[in-house]
Amino acid sequence: MKPALCPCHCGKAWCDCCKSLIEGSRQALSAEQLMRSRYSAYATQAIDYLLDSTHPDTRASHNKQDIKNWAEDTNWRQLIIIKCTAGTEADESGEVEFLASYLQNGQLKQHHELSQFKKHDGRWYFYEGQELPAIKPERNTLCPCGSGKKYKKCCGAVSLINS
Repeated sequence: MKPALCPCHCGKAWCDCCKSLIEGSRQALSAEQLMRSRYSAYATQAIDYLLDSTHPDTRASHNKQDIKNWAEDTNWRQLIIIKCTAGTEADESGEVEFLASYLQNGQLKQHHELSQFKKHDGRWYFYEGQELPAIKPERNTLCPCGSGKKYKKCCGAVSLINS
């Protein structure tokens, strides 16, 4: 039996990737690794991890119930890491630009963000995020819904019908 793939879309098995970060048996070694685990935490509704992996200086501004509602009302489909700046083991801060696609109320949506990460006591934390404008997929790229089809034959076809 093939193990389930990790929701972070890195191609690794869930048990060999984000699961151990979310369960606390190991810590993220980079800002990107923490970003991927936070996406997986949304996908698996690991709300406590989302709060615990938020920097202590900004944690109070995050509402647990709001996070829970968004995670539960959303079918997370795909994570694409666009760019990482710094955020390695040797760094104290880093940025990760990402695009997360999801279904909500039957509609394909995306969350495009530039996230700031900082270390605190040697551990990576999400510090804050800046939402960026949505990116429309090219017609011949894979659809961000995760179907494996080209965008023009999947959700792009629906958006053309609704245009």
